Amino acid sequence: MRRALEPDFDYLVVAHNGKCAERLMRDAGVPSLHRLLKCKFGCGPPPRGLMQLSSLWVLVFAVEGSLNLDFEGAFIKDHPDLSWVADNTRKLRNSVTAPDGGAMHETWTVISSREYGTRNKVPQEAVPAAMDAQVLAELTAAFEQATGLPPGAIRPVAHRTQMWGAAVPMNTYSGGECVLDAEAAAGIAGDWLIDPSIQGAALSGIAMAEAIVKHKDGHSADVGLDLNPDQSMETVVSPACGAFPGVPLGDSTARVPLPARGGRGRGG
Repeated sequence: MRRALEPDFDYLVVAHNGKCAERLMRDAGVPSLHRLLKCKFGCGPPPRGLMQLSSLWVLVFAVEGSLNLDFEGAFIKDHPDLSWVADNTRKLRNSVTAPDGGAMHETWTVISSREYGTRNKVPQEAVPAAMDAQVLAELTAAFEQATGLPPGAIRPVAHRTQMWGAAVPMNTYSGGECVLDAEAAAGIAGDWLIDPSIQGAALSGIAMAEAIVKHKDGHSADVGLDLNPDQSMETVVSPACGAFPGVPLGDSTARVPLPARGGRGRGG
């Protein structure tokens, strides 16, 4: 790709990760970027030479009325199956009471632990019906246990499960906030270059834009490619659902390697 398609574009930026990003760049002719996009999946301690992505189950369910819990969201620590729960209805400032005084609905989002996601991984493009039912039952039971609700208190009237195969990076690149191969005019931006968060993604994108401006102004040096890629990744200590810069939350649960079911798919 060494500027061969120059009439068609000025720069190429990969703002993605996981197997899809690695495959997109495999034959692009920019080995420096392709090497950094190689990754693995798991919930154990991540390596120094590869990005590691966790896999998580996400459950959204609705109940009639309210569960009467006095929080909008909560990090769940030291639970084998859960990492985060959030009351979407309260978050969006919606009422659970209809104008006529009748019951409306309360909607919650539940995110599993890394261990649960790894243990129950299936192809995310086609979740089997049996797995959908299993995840609904197990994560609602875990929700009840973690919040002190009696067993069977959660009776969903609607739900959706999603396997998030390539979920949150467990390590980050220590070579810079973005990467630019100056000769190829190709770069990488993403949260995994700073920390796994919305803020990290935004700051990496800004750094990428600034690097492109400098390159157009004649700065010909590579950006973020000085490190040995085999020793370039640092472990991130954060909840399974991502980092929250400035808030010392630590890990949701201890990372313990567990066998996967062998489910595969584009997400990991």
